[in-house]
Amino acid sequence: LKKLNLLRNTKVVFRESTFIFSTDKNIRLISLLNLEKQKILQKLYRCFYNEADLIIFQTPRMFKEYVANLPKAKNSNVAIIPNPIDRHFVIKQSFLEIPEKNLGLYIVVAGRFVNEKAYDILIPAFKKINDIYKDYKLVILGEGPLENTIKDLVNKLDLANSVIFLGYKDNPFPYFRLAKCCVLPSRSEGFPNVLLQMMCVNDTVVSTKCTDTIEEIEGIILSEINDINDLSSKVINALSLNQNEKRNNRILFDKELEKRSLSGYIETVLNKLNL
Repeated sequence: LKKLNLLRNTKVVFRESTFIFSTDKNIRLISLLNLEKQKILQKLYRCFYNEADLIIFQTPRMFKEYVANLPKAKNSNVAIIPNPIDRHFVIKQSFLEIPEKNLGLYIVVAGRFVNEKAYDILIPAFKKINDIYKDYKLVILGEGPLENTIKDLVNKLDLANSVIFLGYKDNPFPYFRLAKCCVLPSRSEGFPNVLLQMMCVNDTVVSTKCTDTIEEIEGIILSEINDINDLSSKVINALSLNQNEKRNNRILFDKELEKRSLSGYIETVLNKLNL
């Protein structure tokens, strides 16, 4: 509409939430297209993105992928702005009651059952964790096309009594708060909002190096991608943190979350738009 001059005195802002050309979904789409159609796809992105007053990328790597695939795109309208989080809302919601009263000691993970989320790595890793922490459960929040495949893997590894599938939850925050450890096992993320949500309400968070800026966040225990042994080792280490280490994580998490306030995000966007 702006290109057709039907939107006047209007600012158009795009925000990319993932890697445009390398997510599993887009790889599958591009694989169905021949080279000429892929070029058309790139031209469409370039055509419409050039009309934007601002394109927001969450991480430098997301921007680099954009430039690599769209070398002729206009880059003067681009900004790299980390995700914001309303931590006070998350904390408040985390104290609401949940229907499950007897989850006991558990580790929690949340996300769709898709390849990027690496549940096929998490489940064997939890098998190793469960050999040591026998009373601990793995609580999984989410749904998706690979759910039956993951459930079959759970049964194959004789973990049916230790893995709890709770499906999609509108409010996952109480589950994060009550967990002994929150885990993000993903292979790739634009930037995972769920990680920030976990940091709001839990002092013990393990994540793979699934995006480029995650290593800059202090307090998170980092694991290599696609590494069952490393992931299990890092979760076991996390479960052994003492109270002083957890308190220190809380300080580091709060410092990071404060930098990602909604008000700060809005102010940055308005400044980029010269408003």
